[in-house]
Amino acid sequence: MKTSIEALSWRRWLSGAWTGAALCLGWTGSARAVSHNADSSDPPLLVLIVGIIAGAAIVGTIATFLRQRQASAMRRMRAEMATLSAEREAFRNDVQRQTAEIGLTKDKLASLGRERDQYRNLLNAAPFATWRRDIAGDIIWRNATLAEMLGDEGTHEELASKADRNRPQALVAKARDEEAIAGEERRFVVEGQRRVFQVMETPLLSEDESAGFAIDISDAEELRRELRRHIRANNEVLQHMSTAVGIYDREKRLIFANRAFTQFWGLEEEFVGHQPTLGEVMDRLHQNRKLPEQVEYRQFRRNREAFFSTLLEPFEDLYQLPDERMVRETITRHSFGGLLFMVEDATDRIVLERTLNTLIAVQRATLDNLHEAVAVFGPDGRLNLTNVGYRQMLGITEEITEKQPHVRELLDQVINLWEDPGVYAEMRESLIASATEMRADNGRMELPDGRIVDYAATGLPDAKTLFTYIDVTDSLRIERALRERNEALVAADLIKSEFLENMSYELRTPLNTILGFAEILHNDYFGTLNERQQEYSSGILEASGQFLSMINDMLDLASIQAGHLHVDMEPFRIADAIDSVLEKYRERAQRRQIRLRVDIAQALSEMVSDQRRVEQILGNLISNAVKFTPPGGEVVISASKVEDTVELSVEDNGIGIPEEEQERVFETFRTSDRHTRRGAGLGLALVRSLMELMGGSVALQSESGVGTRVSCRFIALDAEFDQDFEDVPTSAMSGTVVPISGPAGKSEA
Repeated sequence: MKTSIEALSWRRWLSGAWTGAALCLGWTGSARAVSHNADSSDPPLLVLIVGIIAGAAIVGTIATFLRQRQASAMRRMRAEMATLSAEREAFRNDVQRQTAEIGLTKDKLASLGRERDQYRNLLNAAPFATWRRDIAGDIIWRNATLAEMLGDEGTHEELASKADRNRPQALVAKARDEEAIAGEERRFVVEGQRRVFQVMETPLLSEDESAGFAIDISDAEELRRELRRHIRANNEVLQHMSTAVGIYDREKRLIFANRAFTQFWGLEEEFVGHQPTLGEVMDRLHQNRKLPEQVEYRQFRRNREAFFSTLLEPFEDLYQLPDERMVRETITRHSFGGLLFMVEDATDRIVLERTLNTLIAVQRATLDNLHEAVAVFGPDGRLNLTNVGYRQMLGITEEITEKQPHVRELLDQVINLWEDPGVYAEMRESLIASATEMRADNGRMELPDGRIVDYAATGLPDAKTLFTYIDVTDSLRIERALRERNEALVAADLIKSEFLENMSYELRTPLNTILGFAEILHNDYFGTLNERQQEYSSGILEASGQFLSMINDMLDLASIQAGHLHVDMEPFRIADAIDSVLEKYRERAQRRQIRLRVDIAQALSEMVSDQRRVEQILGNLISNAVKFTPPGGEVVISASKVEDTVELSVEDNGIGIPEEEQERVFETFRTSDRHTRRGAGLGLALVRSLMELMGGSVALQSESGVGTRVSCRFIALDAEFDQDFEDVPTSAMSGTVVPISGPAGKSEA
């Protein structure tokens, strides 16, 4: 029972507490419900009231708690709102910043794209080939130059021939293994031409890619080959030089030495072939006493070695070797680096210089002792050299010439010394011009004292002008006297020629009478002559014929000298002309037991000339040959064609003509002094005159005791001469002979 009452009281308490709490909270419905439930029970009122109070207290506590929680929540919410606002502002700023960064990134991407395109355009425009490779080594991009080299056929993917198809990958592997740029020379045919390329591959770059380049070095390769050829040619030239030449490289090693170098220093080929250093070469020469004696040899060697780093201008040294040779050594920079040593034996040059100085002194003494006056003017018009004769001619002192005055100053001083300077002042400018112009000139001038001087100007190789003067006053006087004498001799010769001509005409008339009556007697026109009378008449005829021939020769010589003799050019048979001449001399030759033989060359039967003059020439030659050939001898008359001429010759095996008299026999009235049978001296003189008149030539070959050969060459006409002989003027044929082909003949008389 007690327990039921306690439980009922507890329910009342809870109900009151809930009702109080609901009233406090304003929940009226809940309070009424609770009260209703409470009224229906029997718990004491006190419990209900206590419950209501307790509920109110709880509600107050809860309300206080809730208000505190609400305030705390409000504070948290406000803090969170502030935080959210700040974060929102920060987010907005981040968005703006990121938007700006995105814009910049887009700009950078666009710029990089443009830059990439520019680089691609640049590489495509580059004159060399370039490409990119992936990690596998395959080409993933190539520029236009490489694409053009490889062509559109797709035959080649790499810049390599089929024989070298493995070389590109090998070069790529080498560059990647060594992590350095690798290169090699590779040959490839481009547009039908074999080209040489310098190919380079790079190691791996970013994004596991690498690059490659190929530069066409064909021109450079050709230049290198040309350079090597020039070097070989230069070395070949240096090898043949008499000057000793040695070339040392930057490492001071002897890389070239010509034969003169090894011979001059006495170095072995094996030693030079090992490319010794300069110090080693000098040590070898020092041991062999091939260097000048030095107190400090090591310092001397260091000074030479220092030239490799200090020499700027060519260095030249002249020293004497222990064997007394004078050596001139020139050291200069070599174009390929290093030094070039040139050594030459200057002993002869120094001797020549000493000799030259002596010769100059001798020349000076010679010029001073010459009879001619000598002066040399330079291109600037200054007097460089004179001799004593020049100073004496102008009346000036040596002090004046030693100052090398200008030609204007010299002329002013000389003209003032003359008696009438006004006359020579007009010639001043022409004299100045002649001294400054390097040209050959000569002339004659008269000095104020009446002396006559011949001068000559000659240009010298050094652009100077040499003037020589010689006093010809006495020579002119002698020349004038000789000229007068010569005129008298010419007049006398003309008188002689006129006398001979007149005399010949005067002699011909009675001689013709003698010949006429002698022929009448000899031909038995008025009775038969006995044997002795026949012999006498033959002698008269022969002597008269010789006399008439001599007179005719004299007349012809006089006519030739006077220019009155003319020739008549006609074709004639050579054999007929020779037979006509032999007819006159056959009997005389038979009496002297001399054999006459004729030899006419093949294909030569006729010629064009003056037959009468040709027979006259042959007659004189045959007459001399018969006259000076001993009994039993032989005279040969020959005709042949020599080049473009017809040669008629007469050869005998007679007594001959001494060499010193051979030229004199062609002079008029000249004969050999050694001959016992001397003629008038007209035959050979007339032969030469007639040959010159007809444009030919005559030659004599003779030896004492052997015989004589006289050859006459007649000039032939040009090859274009193809018209009849009757159509050719005589004047055009003068001195001309045309050989005409025909049957040749050989006869013997």
